[in-house]
Amino acid sequence: MPVISAGVVYPRVAIRGYRQASLVGEHLAAIGTYLETGDDGPLRRFAGKSVTGTLEDGTSHRFELEANPDEIAELAFTGELSDLVVES
Repeated sequence: MPVISAGVVYPRVAIRGYRQASLVGEHLAAIGTYLETGDDGPLRRFAGKSVTGTLEDGTSHRFELEANPDEIAELAFTGELSDLVVES
């Protein structure tokens, strides 16, 4: 599943565990809400939250979920979020 962390979109990350995968899904929904409405309130709950996942090359990482509205707006502006299905 896609993960947005530290201003980078990681399009394919294998997330460990149902709870962490749910957190990533909620994070993507919060991003969708922000992009649709401009309300950054839903993003605030993800500040300092992270998940563990494995990249396609097999390396495992801890990803801090992006909660900075400016970073998310920049990713949207540059088109890096265009391939993601973000539902609110």
